[in-house]
Amino acid sequence: ASLDAAPTTDGVNMHDCELKNLLNVNHGISACFVKNLRVDNNKIWNDITTYSPIDNMAIDASRGCVGVEITNNWIYGFDYGMKCETQINSGPSGTEMRPSRRVLIANNWLEEIGDPAAFTSGGDNTFGIKVNGTDAVCIGNTVLTRTVSLTTGGLYAGIIVVNTHDMDSHVEVSGNRVVGPKYGILHNDTTVATRECSVDIHHNRIDSCVLYGASLQGNSTFDNNIVKGAGETGVEIQIANMTFVRNNRFLDCGVTDNAVISAIVGAVYQSTNGAIGGYTEVTGN
Repeated sequence: ASLDAAPTTDGVNMHDCELKNLLNVNHGISACFVKNLRVDNNKIWNDITTYSPIDNMAIDASRGCVGVEITNNWIYGFDYGMKCETQINSGPSGTEMRPSRRVLIANNWLEEIGDPAAFTSGGDNTFGIKVNGTDAVCIGNTVLTRTVSLTTGGLYAGIIVVNTHDMDSHVEVSGNRVVGPKYGILHNDTTVATRECSVDIHHNRIDSCVLYGASLQGNSTFDNNIVKGAGETGVEIQIANMTFVRNNRFLDCGVTDNAVISAIVGAVYQSTNGAIGGYTEVTGN
């Protein structure tokens, strides 16, 4: 659909398809301005893992998609796995905000995700799943990093939660398994002091992250997760503003032997990043 005209397609189902080795294109499946979108039981894969880029991203539901379900897909060999995204500065006026709403990303398997070249090239912003929309749920997914060494490849973040839209919303990240990225679950809220979004991150298993198991900003709860083998810190509280870290298990964190520059902290680290100082609770870990 045209971004400027912004028509809306209502009712799209894409299921039981197989897409393989799509060279030099942006997405396997891409949608904008679609209501009631279902993407399920698809197999989207690239087995030429040394070629970069093959296909940039497997599944994208952005720019005003409403009522989206991305479920039970098998994704293999991408720089980026899947996302829902809010479009800012869009439309004929150039100032419109078009968030994706009511998005469910569930029970997907993502394997060999990330840049095969280096963290410092495309790998410095690659992700398995990115959630940037209002009232979204990311539940029961598995994200496995490209199996390349720290300095020659990998995945920047397993799951990214970003709130760039201009409204309060709720995001739940629950029951996922993330293995081997630089950051396991990365939360970024650009206006944490002025909005009252809520981000609940719970019951996830996060293993073998190069730096942080999770990085949190304000209005977030990180509870009942298991973080094992984070190279620097189990969880970083980047901006303290109604941030809660409760009832988590941190196993073998802060034991890295790689070229991590900043101080190694085992379990919980309060960063000085950001000028906001608010309530923080760390209990029962």
